[in-house]
Amino acid sequence: MSRIPCKEKVNKFCYICGTFEAKAYRREINDSIKGQFEECYQTPMKNLDKSWVPDSICEDCRRTLKNWNSIKKEVVTEPTVWPKYGKIVRTGNTVSQSQVLQETETVQSDSTEGSDDEVGFDVKEPKLFDQNDLDDLIRDVNLPKDSAELIASRFKERNLLLPGTKISIYRKRDHEFRKFFTSENSLVYCNDIKNLICACGLQEAYKPENWRLFIDSSKESLKAVLLHNGNKYAAISIGHSTIMKESYESFQLLLKKINYNMHKWLICGDFKMINILVGLQSGNTKNPCFLCLWDSRAREEHWVRKEWPKRIEMKVGSNNVIYESLVETNKILLPPLHIKLGLMKQFTKALNKDGKCFKYLQSKFQNLSDAKIKEGIFVGPDIRTLMKDNKFLSTMTSDEKKAWSSFQSVTENFLGNNRDPNYKTIVSTMLQNF
Repeated sequence: MSRIPCKEKVNKFCYICGTFEAKAYRREINDSIKGQFEECYQTPMKNLDKSWVPDSICEDCRRTLKNWNSIKKEVVTEPTVWPKYGKIVRTGNTVSQSQVLQETETVQSDSTEGSDDEVGFDVKEPKLFDQNDLDDLIRDVNLPKDSAELIASRFKERNLLLPGTKISIYRKRDHEFRKFFTSENSLVYCNDIKNLICACGLQEAYKPENWRLFIDSSKESLKAVLLHNGNKYAAISIGHSTIMKESYESFQLLLKKINYNMHKWLICGDFKMINILVGLQSGNTKNPCFLCLWDSRAREEHWVRKEWPKRIEMKVGSNNVIYESLVETNKILLPPLHIKLGLMKQFTKALNKDGKCFKYLQSKFQNLSDAKIKEGIFVGPDIRTLMKDNKFLSTMTSDEKKAWSSFQSVTENFLGNNRDPNYKTIVSTMLQNF
């Protein structure tokens, strides 16, 4: 019976290294390559007339021969030897069978010399996941429904789940909460907030005064969530939209759908959102504050005058009020983060642009443009990084150091989680240093 021929032609392999190579990267063996090979390896090419020996080399080996015969003299490995049909032997890696058997017997004898009492390890049984453990893992890594089902199925394939543990339960894990939400006019909102909070399994009864409403928007969505005072419980989403923009009409519809007038939560958010809620005109206006008639045009009085006329009423058509207020001004909380960002902005804008402190900011935040640094546009993590940077403090002048130290004191003792009893003095000192 005739032998079945190989599907792959032998010429697809390199004569020197024995690796498979595409046609575009193979070079036929000629007299020049033969001479370079013999000079490099001190042996001629053999068996080139045999059918099982390749008649080409790869591009890497050709380059190696060329470089070795030039001034580079690269270090090369031993070539592949083609002694007979169907067997490739590398001279550099050949090990006799007797040597392998001898080393194996040596290892076995060494491992059996000690007694059983000298074994210093215990084999632990694997701890499999039950339904509760699997739910905890998925919740800790914050996996969505499709990813949760995927990782659960992978665990089941590897027998890491106890019998009775379900993996398809995550497809409808939000089924019990769907009845509390309604989708209408591109807005998904909660229609029964009290029962929703009870369904979340909170230990205490729902009281509106224990929660505050946070509204925010980005390029992708507008969202409204309830935050617990004291952060004892996680945030609860009660409104979401990927189409609605940050506008007066959008907030008016949102507050109406979630029955804000019935709950009367305290509201927190950025200054742009607050201005929209109270009906103030957006942009660079003369009276942008909803608490007083602070004049943005009177720059010479900004750091001198401490008391400004109180805004008594939000009357449409006066002092940049263009809409009816959607919420009471005494229900609005100023976010500490945005106060901190504003103070950082004022500190940066007052720096000498040719000074060491400002140049250090440019070298510290190379991912920010010069325009953003000049305007003092930073985020919370940037400020926390500078607070811990002692080198940043060493680049300041005496006046800059006083202002920065007082800013740090206000951040830690007034805008943080704890309020110092003498916070009024701390804030006054910062304003004086600024």
